[in-house]
Amino acid sequence: MDWKEEYELKIGNLTNEIQKKPNNADFYCRRGYIYSRLYQFELAINDYNKSIEINPNNSTAYNRRGNVYLNLKQYEMAVQDYNTAIKLNPSLDYIYNNRGKAYFNLNLYELAIQDYSKSMELNQDNKYSYIYRGNAYFKLEQYERAIQDYNSAISELEKDYNNGVNFNSWFERACNARGKAYNSLNLYKLAIQDYTKAIELNPNYAEAYYNRSMAHASLNQYVQVIADLSKYVVLAPTDAKGYYLRGKYCKELAREDFDKAKELGYEE
Repeated sequence: MDWKEEYELKIGNLTNEIQKKPNNADFYCRRGYIYSRLYQFELAINDYNKSIEINPNNSTAYNRRGNVYLNLKQYEMAVQDYNTAIKLNPSLDYIYNNRGKAYFNLNLYELAIQDYSKSMELNQDNKYSYIYRGNAYFKLEQYERAIQDYNSAISELEKDYNNGVNFNSWFERACNARGKAYNSLNLYKLAIQDYTKAIELNPNYAEAYYNRSMAHASLNQYVQVIADLSKYVVLAPTDAKGYYLRGKYCKELAREDFDKAKELGYEE
């Protein structure tokens, strides 16, 4: 049985329970969560609505409905639900983190930072909030602060990776994000180190190849630029920008070669 079949079975079981106890808010909330995991967002919202109707003090239902709105990019609606969830239960770190993501997508970066900070205050082991807050600082062009947060996240994620625990794409994403912050400070060699680490963690990380190519370009390292862009166009074959830039830097490298040949006395 695959995960989808397992979820469908759980939906069937919860539907039977709801038929027996139609006024149980928890059953609707749990079924709504499974619908959301299956990307059946309209059904999920319907169940969360019913759960809230039965129990208006159900902070979990508000938070989860907020998550659905977040997925649907209805960020104002998400914030409203997170506000209510926090009012009902202000001690849950992940609700602040979720609201921070909604604020971030509304370009309200300072409010996002406040929520990520509150999330970390409530849960000091929340390494992911460091990445989210770092991203918000990056958007505000506060690159040193962004790097501090990425450092904190990477330190913990590297420990997990070395211990074989909970490794996922967060590590490579944090390295790539810190690389972008270094790049914005013109610290291109440090940026290249981070992009290289991200690529080591995920050899198919297209964005990291592109970012590393641009850092190499800032150092006039055109051979490396072309190598990275050649990998990028394989991984992102529909992005015209990759082909254009590879062509541009091939011309730059060719110009250098022609100049060097002329300097050495070569003539056609």
